[in-house]
Amino acid sequence: MWGLAMDKTVRVRITKIRGTETRAEDDTVIAERETRLFLNGAEFAMTVMTPGDEDLWAVGHLAARGVIGSACDLTGVEVSEDGAVVTAEVRTSRTREAARERRGMRDLAALAEAAREGIRWLADAPLYTSTGGAHVAALVRADGTRLTRMEDVGRHNAVDKVLGWALVNGVRLSEMILATSGRLTGEMASKAGVAGVPVMASVSAATNRGVEEALRYGVTLIGFVRGDAMNVYTDA
Repeated sequence: MWGLAMDKTVRVRITKIRGTETRAEDDTVIAERETRLFLNGAEFAMTVMTPGDEDLWAVGHLAARGVIGSACDLTGVEVSEDGAVVTAEVRTSRTREAARERRGMRDLAALAEAAREGIRWLADAPLYTSTGGAHVAALVRADGTRLTRMEDVGRHNAVDKVLGWALVNGVRLSEMILATSGRLTGEMASKAGVAGVPVMASVSAATNRGVEEALRYGVTLIGFVRGDAMNVYTDA
């Protein structure tokens, strides 16, 4: 069973100020903690993440780093009881540079509508709605069909979790649009490129490295998806 459920929020006592009114009340904040990934016995990565879905994060992170191309490359993934340590065993630990299989998406109008659908789905994500402190990532098909949505305090973690979900569920990333609430940086664009996602869309902006990495991997990069407007930085 993939996808581990843990408490993602914590209740804290705060002082709320609204104009001249001050009152004490309980509030919901997003949880975070350090998680370390060990690959074939050696520490491979450390992140600060929202508890839950650590196994999916590990799979997605390995895919985004080019270590695995599918869930079949894994011989085992285990998560400690507190979620602070993930151990993964793979058939090879050689990092691959080449991107995965890609499928062209030539109809830009249809692609734009699917990107809008992905971004719309981000807006009402429950953890973001309840805390305002979560990044959201989602996968939708080119026709706008919604597949999965993940939330995390870190935008990279949210992307890794949806990539991991796709791999363990046998979803062809070459047919997906990856929507995210985070900036389209070089590392974010390369995650999509190495994992084999042909289109990445965000409500936020791209950086120069994001554009360069998208061009390098043949990723269509779309930013500022807001209402009926968007910026297509690279059109693969």
